[in-house]
Amino acid sequence: MAADKHWENPEVLGYGRLPPRSTFEHKDSISLNGQWRFRRFAFPADVPSSWSHPALNDSDWQTIEVPSLWTMNPEVPEDQPIYTNVLMPYKTELPFTPTINPTGVYRRNITIPKRWKDKRVVIYLGGVENCFYLYCNGKEIGFSKDCRLPTEFDLTPYVHEGENQLSIQVIRFSDSSYIEDQDQWWHAGIHREVRLYATDPVHIKDIFARPGYEPSTQRGHLNVEVSLGDHNRSSLNHGVRVTLTGPGMKAKSSETTLGKAAFYPVVGKGPKLQFEIPAGKVKPWSAETPVLYNLQVELLNPSGKTVETTQQTIGFRDIRIENRELLINDQPVLIRGVNRHDHCDKTG
Repeated sequence: MAADKHWENPEVLGYGRLPPRSTFEHKDSISLNGQWRFRRFAFPADVPSSWSHPALNDSDWQTIEVPSLWTMNPEVPEDQPIYTNVLMPYKTELPFTPTINPTGVYRRNITIPKRWKDKRVVIYLGGVENCFYLYCNGKEIGFSKDCRLPTEFDLTPYVHEGENQLSIQVIRFSDSSYIEDQDQWWHAGIHREVRLYATDPVHIKDIFARPGYEPSTQRGHLNVEVSLGDHNRSSLNHGVRVTLTGPGMKAKSSETTLGKAAFYPVVGKGPKLQFEIPAGKVKPWSAETPVLYNLQVELLNPSGKTVETTQQTIGFRDIRIENRELLINDQPVLIRGVNRHDHCDKTG
């Protein structure tokens, strides 16, 4: 266990994790969903210092399904779901957590395939309630809060071909529990998928697609910003191609090569490329007619060969407020709000 109580420090949202990015998939991935070794402790101080050691004998620990919430597991009767919409489920003052702060340790072995040699290896955790520490092969990788957001860590320096060991320590309550307090069920555990994926050292880091729509002409346009990940300008002379396709549209593409001007050495933002695509006449997106278009992004090596490709779905729409009315594609709308949380009556 870390000497500092990061789960009681509002200034620490996480460390060691990769910056947040937009949602897009990587083709070469391995699911880590399934059976993990699991042990529950009453509070973090009860967790033994050997919890992350690869040599720890956890054969007598129970197994638990990931993703799941241990508060819904009949084999972990000590913790139950808590529903509250006004009062906190414990009586302490910010940023402190209750004396009994259930902590779960998850462990499993993972296999790094031979084809991932010289690749960048990332672990994706879709959601962990409430906060967690991640270790790999006995080395600390990082810490994260934000239990409703995905978190990624670069495991490349810590893994090797063949069998490796992962350990995750999940703490049920943290200082962020105070700002997450609302009418919801309180749980604990790894509640969304976990997976590994691999990329080349030069890779698509982030995609920011901003579609626009002009209702009077029914014409759309698309601005795309693609960020690349690399090391020491190794992405120089790589190219990016973006292609827009959709209903009634001929494919529209734009391609450019990464030059020195795309780097931001002073602010350290790394290489970025900008694209503008006039989409022409498009079918607008609305709640009643949710028409979507496909945006494909390809990373090209200096020889012009595609080394990575991914895609996102986008919709063209115009949202404005005029004369105190909310207009979507020039049409006034009424919104019926529904308070919805991620919830399942069987798994939590």
